[in-house]
Amino acid sequence: MRTGTKGCGRRALGGVAWLAALAPWPGRAAQPAAAAPQSHFFTASDGTRLHYLLAGPAAGRTLVLIPGWTMPAWIFAPQIAALSRHFRVIAFDPRAQGRSDIAPAGYTHQ
Repeated sequence: MRTGTKGCGRRALGGVAWLAALAPWPGRAAQPAAAAPQSHFFTASDGTRLHYLLAGPAAGRTLVLIPGWTMPAWIFAPQIAALSRHFRVIAFDPRAQGRSDIAPAGYTHQ
């Protein structure tokens, strides 16, 4: 009887196989170097200026990285560097975090 394998089905292995596809393998052509992410801002409907980082090919599938509470977008720097070789990556600075404005309101789910 095997133990400790709950949740390790085909679906979990698919994620591992995907990560392995990004890893450098002997004899495999080197991946192009990732460009540094570009810093951008947009203005929310309440006038708050919010920041995000953008990297990767414009025609690539888009991945959006949203950090947890009190963490800025740059926390994803290693992931942005790796993923932006294949995907368009956006990392967002929520309100009052990173380079986004500290707004007087707008911190509730409503």
